[in-house]
Amino acid sequence: QDLAGWMIESAISATINALCIGLLALAVYALIRRTARWWAWSGLVTVGAIMMLIVVSPVVIEPIFNTYRAAPAGETRDAITALARKANVPANKIVVYDGSRQSERYTARVSGFLGTARIAISDTMLREDADIAEIRAVVGHEIGHYSRGHVLITAIALSVVAVGILFSVNRLFPLLLRRVDSRAQISGLP
Repeated sequence: QDLAGWMIESAISATINALCIGLLALAVYALIRRTARWWAWSGLVTVGAIMMLIVVSPVVIEPIFNTYRAAPAGETRDAITALARKANVPANKIVVYDGSRQSERYTARVSGFLGTARIAISDTMLREDADIAEIRAVVGHEIGHYSRGHVLITAIALSVVAVGILFSVNRLFPLLLRRVDSRAQISGLP
């Protein structure tokens, strides 16, 4: 990918991240103002946000960066369908994206959850000289992540860490306030 394309995609990604984190921060501050157990409620909001992103990312965020279309019939699609069925991964949504804009390498991902789960492969895998064994290895690796629940495990781990951080801030911030000058304007530090 050329520098200009990379910079544009990085700027779009940073904007999406800033919007998501900003909305989450607004929710956390609203809860801080309303309840003493803000950290627990904020933890639930964070868990909900993480799960929502897993579900909506394939249909809302990923199409911002690439164009997706149904994978055409052929040897590549048949090989991927066989892998998916063997691993009990939804094989009814196999899509191709214009990944050659970012890299000439074989890339794939299995993303989404519930009704948005899909296997996405780069258009580089559809070239005439594509190596079907390498395609199976790349897509099989990604299917393995999905079938072993790595996305959900990561979401749970992030949720536990987020709740732990929120709880720690709730417990440690009053101690910090006692140690600093009472006139200090640090009320927004958490």
